[in-house]
Amino acid sequence: MDTVTNNIRTIVNGSCNIASININTISSATKLEALKTFIRTMDLDVIFLQEVYHTDLALPGYNVLSNVDASRRGTAIALRDHLKFSHVERSLDSRLICVRLENIATLCNVYAPSGSQRGAEREEFFNRTVAFYLRNACPHVILAGDFNCVLKSKDVTGGGNFSLALRNAVNSMGMSDSWEALRGNSVEFSYITSGSGSRIDRCYVSSSLETQLRTTDMHVLSFSDHKALTVRLCLPTPPNRLTNNGYWQLRPHVLTERNLEEFRCKWNNWTKQRRNYGTWISWWVEFAKPKIKSFFRWKTNERFRSFHLHHELLYRGLKSSYERYLSDPNELTNINRIKGKMLLLQRRFSEDFKRINETRVCGENISTFQLEERRRRRTVIEKLNIEDGTSLTDKDAINVHIRSFFSELYTTDNTDNTQTDDTFTCTRVIPEDCEINNGCMEEITSGEILYAIKNSQSRKSPGPDGIPKEFYLRAFDVIERELGLVLNEALRGEIPRSFVDGVIVLVRKKGGGDAMSSIRPISLLNTDYKLLSKVIKPRLDCIIGKWGIISTAQKCCNKPCNIFQAVLSVKERVVDLKMKRKCGKLVSFDLSQAFDRVDRGFLFNNMVSMGFNPGLVGLLRRFGDQSSSRILVNGSLSPPISIRRSVRQGDPLSMHLFILYLHPLITRLEGICCDQDDLVNAYADDISVVTTSSQKIELVREAFEAFGRVSGARLNVDKTIALDVGYTTSNAIQVPWLRTVERLRLLGILFTNNVREAMSLNWDLLIHHFRQLVWLHRVRDLNVVQKVVPLNTFLLPKLWFVASVCGARAMDIAKVTCTVNTFLWDGSGGFRVPLQQLALPRNRGGLNLHLPAIMAKALLTNRYVTEQDCLRVGGQHISCAGNPPNIAAVSSTYPCLRIVIQQLGYQPPSATITTRWIRQTMTEVLLEPKVSLENPSVNWRLLWRNIHRSCLSSLQRSTLFLLVNGKISHGELLHRMNRVPSPSCSFCSAIDTLEHKFAGCRRVADAWQILHQRISVVISGCPSSSTLLFGLLRLPVLNGINAGKRSHILSLFANYVIHIIGNNDAVIDIEVLRCSL
Repeated sequence: MDTVTNNIRTIVNGSCNIASININTISSATKLEALKTFIRTMDLDVIFLQEVYHTDLALPGYNVLSNVDASRRGTAIALRDHLKFSHVERSLDSRLICVRLENIATLCNVYAPSGSQRGAEREEFFNRTVAFYLRNACPHVILAGDFNCVLKSKDVTGGGNFSLALRNAVNSMGMSDSWEALRGNSVEFSYITSGSGSRIDRCYVSSSLETQLRTTDMHVLSFSDHKALTVRLCLPTPPNRLTNNGYWQLRPHVLTERNLEEFRCKWNNWTKQRRNYGTWISWWVEFAKPKIKSFFRWKTNERFRSFHLHHELLYRGLKSSYERYLSDPNELTNINRIKGKMLLLQRRFSEDFKRINETRVCGENISTFQLEERRRRRTVIEKLNIEDGTSLTDKDAINVHIRSFFSELYTTDNTDNTQTDDTFTCTRVIPEDCEINNGCMEEITSGEILYAIKNSQSRKSPGPDGIPKEFYLRAFDVIERELGLVLNEALRGEIPRSFVDGVIVLVRKKGGGDAMSSIRPISLLNTDYKLLSKVIKPRLDCIIGKWGIISTAQKCCNKPCNIFQAVLSVKERVVDLKMKRKCGKLVSFDLSQAFDRVDRGFLFNNMVSMGFNPGLVGLLRRFGDQSSSRILVNGSLSPPISIRRSVRQGDPLSMHLFILYLHPLITRLEGICCDQDDLVNAYADDISVVTTSSQKIELVREAFEAFGRVSGARLNVDKTIALDVGYTTSNAIQVPWLRTVERLRLLGILFTNNVREAMSLNWDLLIHHFRQLVWLHRVRDLNVVQKVVPLNTFLLPKLWFVASVCGARAMDIAKVTCTVNTFLWDGSGGFRVPLQQLALPRNRGGLNLHLPAIMAKALLTNRYVTEQDCLRVGGQHISCAGNPPNIAAVSSTYPCLRIVIQQLGYQPPSATITTRWIRQTMTEVLLEPKVSLENPSVNWRLLWRNIHRSCLSSLQRSTLFLLVNGKISHGELLHRMNRVPSPSCSFCSAIDTLEHKFAGCRRVADAWQILHQRISVVISGCPSSSTLLFGLLRLPVLNGINAGKRSHILSLFANYVIHIIGNNDAVIDIEVLRCSL
């Protein structure tokens, strides 16, 4: 979640800041950030944008209404979040967009056709199109944009495009030019080219607003060749401003060595103030944390001031250059240089202050992918379906309803305290003399705290105090002693309310709609509280594991049980019932808002009954009694609400407490479904039952309802569904209230009564999703070395869970492989390195790519071997697997098991089967790269190690890798691929080999000489023959050269190759090459 700051100013006399900006179809992330910086600096309320490239343009804090067609030169109007608008109209040609603001003013943004040759089209645009869309305008009208014409000769140098139609339109509507109304005959051009300028960017206001105009100005921009026009005016009925009640967050980039050293000095003074507070935790909450926030807020503001100071200096230089550009065309070079500096400054600033998503690869240029990913993850609730069947679209009404809903959910006690049910009262399991249990409240050590910090996730949003994990990690040596004292006091003493406070953010469930049931509340808790929870968590885990408190039917947080056992056991039971020709039912029970309805009194009473340390239970009670949260809805925070029930999602202890809460229910269900054909499975709140009796299903429902009466849980009967399994050709089990379906999704896996059909359905859906995901990532600016990283760590892992439990058919592997190839080589011109080579380790000429065909088999085999004890059918076959594998003994209806048995048949009996071991053995038999087979005398291990040196950038490594494999475009390769009629060089008619392209062609002769000189400086005795030198560099073994010089030479050569590839001109710019090297 992005940090929300109170950045909305108070309106003075109802003033409204307006700007018109032609953004030149910008799409690069840096230029978009420069646009946002300008908007933030000018504190704009309404923005008219022209030449908009993308319909999904996102400006934080604004509603962006766009009109963009296939030409990608559309219009948009951006309005502050709190401004109400209606009557949005868009022209068919995307050149106009019109909107009504607060029912008091009509805003019209235009981008008129440009050029003398389109004069008639422009006149038609002003005559008809503009008039049509302003037919029902309010009395107050603001017409702004890029008009691509002028009305007066003073607004253009030389001859310009004059528009009689625009003059008539402006006069007939009684509108005034805001610039002339405030500046009179003063002239400043908004668009300047070599030797000419014009004021084509203007803003007209109706006569009723002319007296409300206050200021107007033009501003040069680093991201556009137009100037921005700004106007400040007072609307007759000013719209209400809402305060954006966000909260501050510490930015990790300010945790520099210099700042931390200064912080250390201040910390020593702050600790002396402890004597003014009764306890360490009071000092921490009331004094230390506010001081930490104040200190780093100051450091953050310093960074902002530094950025704006440098930006202002460059801005003034750019403005001066534009003024000189009219008389001196050579000033264009200086303009571009200053713009480059401004964009570089903006990019570095944005990388510090903008949170990049977790899929970013080191060295990757920030692209629109990262911005789109962040926008897609942000939850903005624009529509809400409520219980009475109506929908809310007004933001204020949505906020009120959400706050009311959660306030009632967390503070209402629906349990029937007059009823008791001994079935759900636990007996003592933990002996009184258990050392682990008795010692779980011992003093917290510094080692435990540091372990908790290091095992906390990085780059996660902190709680209301705004202090993230990164601060505790970087400053641990400074605050170690005091933090230990604070956490130990919290372990035993009173806990301040602010210590356990949280902020609830709303996350839309995957595939959810607009109802409240589709929104999941996640609590953002203070990091110091989470550290205390993380210290308690392993202590609690040890007690649970030591005495086997939780039933093995619960697969979550109950080692060695896991989610794979839950899925595979259900799958096996379906096969087993079919083999026994029995009919059964798989029922998936849904608990409504399971985590939020937990009655903590019921939970803690049962923990005491089981024998947990009373001190531990008392601590957990104090956590619950003191806890409160504010809800963050559409950027604003609600007043605090008390959390009287629930285990907060976001608390490290939440899952352990929840499974202890459900334990009595799971035990009761096991008592009901106790036959050998029955199965009870739970993974947190996902509870499923397989049984052959309708009476047992009724008893299970009664158990859920009885449990709800004493614990607060609520069974959602409408979402409880079933699947007929086993031998269903006879009479299926009938339960009147239970909805039976043909496909049932359980723990992410789609089940049917046919294992082969389920396998096909799961892979078809998964591959469809995988292709969509790859399609989203295709816009990223990545080289081949970088592309392997998201494939291995983010994209392909989406497949591995299904591959581990369902296996994969050959056709599924082929589809995935094809998609991977498309992602790797999109835009490469068809020059591909085989995937089998990329799957090799780096010391054999690959990039360690996880090949789908190998990984799918390795994961499936490892999972079946690991979980064979809980597999009724598969376990028997696995235990007696031999060589050759007896596949015929496995039913054809169980294709996954056949894959496993076939794979196991060729593994050594003494081998320890793991995914890594299987993958390694399968990779070892892959062929060596073609280039190494063609050059057997080369020391390939040394060569591969050289080009993958960590001191080289990923772009350099990628370039060298492709060059060694001969996959860089040149005439000989293109001719061999039948893509050009001749292999000759287009510059000198010689055969265009790799050697010729980079060393032999007269086009690169001077450039090659410069590289030769640079390498000669690095190492003496460099061969004088360019042919020999290129051969040494293309296959860079570089024997006899020390590691430092070897890296320098490879860096020079890689930069040279990158420059030549990127420059297709007949003459190479030597000065640019010198800078590149």
